Amino acid sequence: MVDRAVSYEDLESAFDADDEHARLLELASESPDREALVAELARTAHVELRAWVAHALPDLVERGAVTVDVASSALLQIARRDSDVDIRDEAVRSLLAVDPEAARDLVPLLRRRLNSRDYFSPVTAMWTLATLGESSARAAIQEYGRRV
Repeated sequence: MVDRAVSYEDLESAFDADDEHARLLELASESPDREALVAELARTAHVELRAWVAHALPDLVERGAVTVDVASSALLQIARRDSDVDIRDEAVRSLLAVDPEAARDLVPLLRRRLNSRDYFSPVTAMWTLATLGESSARAAIQEYGRRV
């Protein structure tokens, strides 16, 4: 059991572990201030930690380590603001798993991402819009299909 706040050094050292995902989940789950830790990880400069938290939040919710609201808030922040397109896309996928209703807040952003120059971001946007049953995006998705 961790009786202090988990530091970046603790988390960074877990990347060297044989099963880094399990070790990071354990550290994050046992941290006494998990909400603050998740919020920090969502905005850290450490790209691997941002990527990990975007991927791991559904597992942390499933373990009961963080609430759906905490996870959704962090994932929305990452999906909207992260500088890395892959991390933004992972946050969108995780948000769909954790809180599909919260993912609806991203519909305007996802529609804009259909025009992204990145190859995968429009695919993630189309998949998410379709998963949400967002029929209002149908014309935009069809237009994307004609362009590629």
